[in-house]
Amino acid sequence: MVGRIASLILCMLCAACSGNSNANTNKPAGGDEGAAMAIAALPTQAEQGPLAAQGSEVFKKYACGTCHSRSLQREGLGGPPLGGAATRHLTRQSGDELAARRWFYAHIRNPKGHPGTYHNDGAYAAVKMPAYEQISNEEMRALVEHLMTMR
Repeated sequence: MVGRIASLILCMLCAACSGNSNANTNKPAGGDEGAAMAIAALPTQAEQGPLAAQGSEVFKKYACGTCHSRSLQREGLGGPPLGGAATRHLTRQSGDELAARRWFYAHIRNPKGHPGTYHNDGAYAAVKMPAYEQISNEEMRALVEHLMTMR
């Protein structure tokens, strides 16, 4: 229990300190949060690997691993695990690879307006993901591609 509380506190501190000056700007969805413009088409197979590698660095830069594990297990962290995230959201988007990528983009920009599969799960009620509006479109494309590798 102490470990979970410490993890929750650490997660909240990192969300507040990770360079996210817009942490309190979560708002209802007003569209796709710019996803269609930023991700106009699927990356080519040649682009996918380098983008995903760059996205892994973006994941580290914004301390996403402080709240989210990359495995299928929560590992005591405050946010939902990201292992299998691409599969979950591909299912939600009827297998549409482009729509799943755009959903990830919109969700990261505005989590409240684009809730994920764990949105109403009481296990995650104590921590709400802040909006990451400061991440550049290039970094977002890379981060989304990294998330798409988590199937």
